[in-house]
Amino acid sequence: MHAIEAWDLLHALNCGNDTVLGGPFSLWSTLPEGIARVTGSEPPPVRPRRLWWWMREPLPAAQMKTGSSSGNPLDVDPATRYVSQGSYQDLRPPDRSRLRSFGPTFFAHHNPYIRHIVRRTRS
Repeated sequence: MHAIEAWDLLHALNCGNDTVLGGPFSLWSTLPEGIARVTGSEPPPVRPRRLWWWMREPLPAAQMKTGSSSGNPLDVDPATRYVSQGSYQDLRPPDRSRLRSFGPTFFAHHNPYIRHIVRRTRS
């Protein structure tokens, strides 16, 4: 499957839902930057504020294993699917620390493509 086909499928699932790729202003719903991040043609951001823009909408599910802890990288209600864009400044120091530690694995293991497309191989 080509990356653009995956995006088309996720976009269709996202219509009226906003939990797959996020809302209309989510970076995951934009092309081609979201695909470039997932395929590795663009490196993931390292600055916490830029990483925050990618992680905040949609948030990984609370039950997802994040490496350093179980749950999403922030101490928010498990039903929360996104956090407002201006709230990075409002994050508590422990949340900022979890965000920094979760960042290196986010694009490889927790992006919306990985979370919503089942990988399988055929022999």
